[in-house]
Amino acid sequence: MSIRIQREADLPSREYYASKLDLIEAQVEMLAALLDEIAGSDANDR
Repeated sequence: MSIRIQREADLPSREYYASKLDLIEAQVEMLAALLDEIAGSDANDR
C-alpha cells in the first residue's frame, strides 16, 4: 500500500496538467490562425 501512495505522490498535480492543456490550446489556436493566414494569402496569389 505504501508503494502506491508513493507513486501517487510522485505524479504531477491536476493543476500541472491543466496548465499544460492551456498552453497546448493556445498553440493550436495560433497554428490555426497561421494556417488561415497562409490559406488566405495563397488564394490571393492565384
